[in-house]
Amino acid sequence: MNKKEQRREVAAELEKIKEFLRDWDPIDVISSLEATGNPPDEYDTYAPKIHSMLQRGCSVDELAKHLDKLITEDMGLKAEVGVSEYESTMAKNIVDWWRGK
Repeated sequence: MNKKEQRREVAAELEKIKEFLRDWDPIDVISSLEATGNPPDEYDTYAPKIHSMLQRGCSVDELAKHLDKLITEDMGLKAEVGVSEYESTMAKNIVDWWRGK
């Protein structure tokens, strides 16, 4: 695979991760952004780190903990400690997609 094809593949992988993050939508803003004609890019900046984790072979548990960290530390949303079932499910979906591609 040449560099151009590699860049295209990485771009497609990042887009898929962004789709997962939009579905995850922990602050419930994507539908509002889309309804007002704004790009649904609220979580796009998180995709490269997740992509890097997947490339390194992260586990579902590691990714779930990362998603939990995003919610608690970066977004400041969650007071309770620990990974929720929702984060675990989203992490599993992402890792399963990555391993199956």
